[in-house]
Amino acid sequence: MKSIIIIASTVFSLGAWAQFQDCVNEDFQKNGWTIHSSSEFETIYKDIRKKTTEGVADKTMVQDIEAMFMTPNSFITPDYYVRATTWDVLATSNDVMYGDIAIFVDHFKPETALEVRWFDGEKRHLVYNDKILSCAVTTRLPIANTIF
Repeated sequence: MKSIIIIASTVFSLGAWAQFQDCVNEDFQKNGWTIHSSSEFETIYKDIRKKTTEGVADKTMVQDIEAMFMTPNSFITPDYYVRATTWDVLATSNDVMYGDIAIFVDHFKPETALEVRWFDGEKRHLVYNDKILSCAVTTRLPIANTIF
């Protein structure tokens, strides 16, 4: 019985370690990103969605890139399909920041928001849905002047 418990503990520990080795939250912070508390996720998500809708409507912002990829950082499955959409604020020079807002959603259920990133003119910010994700969706930091 003891050996079954030891084996099970080892397997579960390795699984947890494998899941968290891809988390780059600390790397984001070391590179100047502000990671907001997941308790703010819904409020920030709604505010940013409103900002993108209004920005596109008044032509101060354009929807830019849409892409699909997998993240290993989901509690649901290690191969969680994510759709990313970015918006570019036209007043921000591409040399300063290319893509000012990124919203990540479940690829198959786009009403399920996973993460929001935005540039406020000075700093890059990130907040993720901790009910679904263990950390940021990407396993690598974005290039210095991009949001995605």
